[in-house]
Amino acid sequence: MVKPWKGNCWRYYLLYADGSIRTVATALNNAYISQKPTEFGNLWQGEGWCVDVNFLENIEPLALSHVNDLTAGLWPDKYSPIQPSGRVNQGYFYRIPVEVGVILLNTFNVPSLFKHTQIEDLDESQVTEKEALVKARVGQGKFRKLVIDYWGGECAITKFPNTGLLVASHIKPWAISCNNDRLDPYNGLLLSPNYNALFDRFLISFSPEGKIMKSDLVDWADLKKLDIEKGVVLEKLKPKHHQFLESHQELMENKKAK
Repeated sequence: MVKPWKGNCWRYYLLYADGSIRTVATALNNAYISQKPTEFGNLWQGEGWCVDVNFLENIEPLALSHVNDLTAGLWPDKYSPIQPSGRVNQGYFYRIPVEVGVILLNTFNVPSLFKHTQIEDLDESQVTEKEALVKARVGQGKFRKLVIDYWGGECAITKFPNTGLLVASHIKPWAISCNNDRLDPYNGLLLSPNYNALFDRFLISFSPEGKIMKSDLVDWADLKKLDIEKGVVLEKLKPKHHQFLESHQELMENKKAK
């Protein structure tokens, strides 16, 4: 559920079943007293609250793994529908953080919360910052544009020029970055999908001089099958990239040690 509306119901509902968020519903009115549906038998009391909703059409299910990729690190420690392990908690009507709700609604192409509801306890500058963070999280907005501009619209390694297929990848992962780092273009590489897939999983990294490094979890022979060569050098690095690359290398080392 996302955002209280008129005091005692919610504006948006995200419905989860069988490993995916299946659809999105919007409240049509305020909550009102209603009798319990007969199919619930003796569960709960006979009288409760009902909200009429409209289910949005043409919603593609969003797998839990994708939900975790988009929202890792943003869930509360307690009373969350998503566990730190990425599994779900069984329950009904969990309230979710506004940032998470907006990310998921943007992913479903649902009109933004910021345009249709008032965000409580946020001033205008905070709302603008949250919008920027959400767009960076779903691969849009200022961060992606700055990363594309910095790398000249080409993959930082292969020089592949189709930005529609390139990924503006965070070097220091989103989940462990502060807000400034999440929007810092020096925390970004513009990568072809094959390089991004390995970089994102800490199977390859780059030294401050731009030399490719690999994890012990993968062989050069296997990397070569993906057109990734041992002598690859990442150019155009600046000192501002170094701290982020060092964080990425540490994570690669930690991953192979587990």
